[in-house]
Amino acid sequence: MEAKGDTVTTNEPSDPNVTQYKLEKETELRFEIDGKEKVQIELISGLAEIFGTELIKGKKYEFFKGTKAAVFTWHGCVVDVTGNCSRIYIDQDTPMKFYANVHGGLEVLRNECKENGKRGPFTLIVGPSDTGKATLARILCNFAIRRDKCPILIDLNVASNRIGIPGTIGVNAMERLADLEDKTSPTAPLIFHFGSLSPEQNVNFYNSLVTRVAEVVEKKVELNKHVRYSGAFINTCNWLAGENGYKSLLHIAAAFEVDVILVLDMKSLCYDLTQELPRSVKIIDTPKSSGVVRRNAAYRDEMREERIRRYFYGSYKSCGPPKFSPYAFNIPFSQLKIYKVSSISTPASCLPIGMSPRDDQTKLVNITPDPSLNRHILSVSFASDSSEGVKSNLMGFVCVTHVDTKRNFVRVLCPQPGPIPSGSILLYSDIQFQDSD
Repeated sequence: MEAKGDTVTTNEPSDPNVTQYKLEKETELRFEIDGKEKVQIELISGLAEIFGTELIKGKKYEFFKGTKAAVFTWHGCVVDVTGNCSRIYIDQDTPMKFYANVHGGLEVLRNECKENGKRGPFTLIVGPSDTGKATLARILCNFAIRRDKCPILIDLNVASNRIGIPGTIGVNAMERLADLEDKTSPTAPLIFHFGSLSPEQNVNFYNSLVTRVAEVVEKKVELNKHVRYSGAFINTCNWLAGENGYKSLLHIAAAFEVDVILVLDMKSLCYDLTQELPRSVKIIDTPKSSGVVRRNAAYRDEMREERIRRYFYGSYKSCGPPKFSPYAFNIPFSQLKIYKVSSISTPASCLPIGMSPRDDQTKLVNITPDPSLNRHILSVSFASDSSEGVKSNLMGFVCVTHVDTKRNFVRVLCPQPGPIPSGSILLYSDIQFQDSD
């Protein structure tokens, strides 16, 4: 365990597995967990928060492998840490005051919109990989919720979506704070299928999906007055390289008609956006936390696997025994309607009259079941017609565990007992899940 900063108070805990930390005002205790052992955080005195969620004094919060977080205090506090962290230290170099000032400015805009009956500020968060975009979105959401707002959280990061699973886009009206330990969404989200880990796999489809999500959010804003003036926070992918990545970013800003853009750790992007977008869009050069940890490919793959596992089993593998027991059942080939979004651009001269190459890359292609489907995730769409398959939100996911071409059935893993609703459209995903439980 690596430890820096003040660690012992006058009331030193009697348990040898407990280390007590005294934090001065506007400092944070950063901790990372790489091992299998759980770590407990308990607030002993003072006030503190994690990701903008206030800690309850005397409550023990449990964290597991993969956690990278920080206990922040505005006025000073004492916390007990039980268990071994791979890294834990106190740091005064924190951007939380800057983030709080951003929240204050957004709160002024939200209150003005409430008085005028207008839509609240839509805030786009952009930046390179490993700059803390999702964490900042979570912090600002929680700050808004604590002020009795109901912001919409939109996660466009298909590589590591925090609302759905990898390969999807998620939308959630945040009525209350998310659970710190369980990482669950407090309300039922809307999830949309993309099927790959990078927008680069099918740029036209990704952009059309962004447009569709923006339309859905606009309707949600119109129907709910509380949500309307609370605004939204939009997390984006790490894909900024090349012309397509930048154009996709501009498309997102236009589709959602964003009011504020927070650019993390990339001054050149700030300048480019300032030149490109209307002056009414406020572009803010935003510092990343010095505690942001660079994640390698193996870690990202492991966290994606854990995210999918949590969908089926109710908990992460590192958290101990599963909370749920998913169901396995067979689906006859005759009842299957599996489609994949085409990623092949056909030359315009070969397409039917009236169809463009862009349309060709967003159409659904029927898939014949074969052993190559094994371990792949299939999205279960609410749509019953293939023409609406990619536009509709999802009711859930199944994982193919076996394809029997002799007896013509597919065996799937599902959180609820079968069969799936009759006539359901299943959408193929490149994402795979190895069920080892």
